[in-house]
Amino acid sequence: MNYYKYYGKQLIRNEELHQFYQNREWLSVDEMIAIIISSYMSLELQLENMKVFMKGIPEEDVASVKKMIALYEHMFQMIYKPKECYSSQSFHYSVYCDRYTAYDTDEVTLENVFDVIEQEAICYNTMEEVLKHIGTYKKPCYCFTVELVLDSGSVPIYFHMLYVNEKYEIIRCHFGADIEREPKWKHIVETYQDLFRRPVLPYEHGDCVQFQLPYMIRPLKGVLFREQDGNGCWYSFMYADGTDVYDKSFRGSEFVDMSYFKIALVTNYSVLDWLALSKEC
Repeated sequence: MNYYKYYGKQLIRNEELHQFYQNREWLSVDEMIAIIISSYMSLELQLENMKVFMKGIPEEDVASVKKMIALYEHMFQMIYKPKECYSSQSFHYSVYCDRYTAYDTDEVTLENVFDVIEQEAICYNTMEEVLKHIGTYKKPCYCFTVELVLDSGSVPIYFHMLYVNEKYEIIRCHFGADIEREPKWKHIVETYQDLFRRPVLPYEHGDCVQFQLPYMIRPLKGVLFREQDGNGCWYSFMYADGTDVYDKSFRGSEFVDMSYFKIALVTNYSVLDWLALSKEC
């Protein structure tokens, strides 16, 4: 069954990839979970979509979705009500603000598209103070990283806030080692944080492609190199405009890794949302 066809109407921003996933014959529960986790929407909406999805799948597949829903609810408790989780410790929130330099120039290249100007951390005692501070930012050129810091010095959770629908929303979380070791959460945290999930793409080797993230003044265009290894895993790399991917001498040039759900593997932007075909490259 293709679960995306029935439960994925809002999850992929790129219309051509949305249609591709709508028309697939089969899409697994694990793929659907990965699409929801990677979607460019707030944690609250991700959880809402996860709950809707759970209602429509066979009983034998419900367990993994239930565990993911429980993890999301635990995230909210850690972020908004940490005293309930750490009653014996004091804590504060450290807020880091990165400004993407590509917002300020149309000289967007493979080399500078992810460059940021980093600011020193600002500390707050409550999440309400954090949200009030970040709410003063009205441009899409920032990425906020917020750490929950316990008085022991450990960081059990930190999260990223990006500009979604004209305001900054929490869209990704990461967990500290203590949470990862807890038997209750270990496996599902590994699933949530797995960087190496690969989306299925309809694009071909040599296609002209582009992406334009919210902070980019214009799209960045290039040519797609695609190759399948001996285990059947696809690798997809976007090379600079004008690269001849049929000429082996190009290898070693700058590229953006599009092999996994996250653009360049470690960003907070999904390949499914932002990578698209281009009329020229």
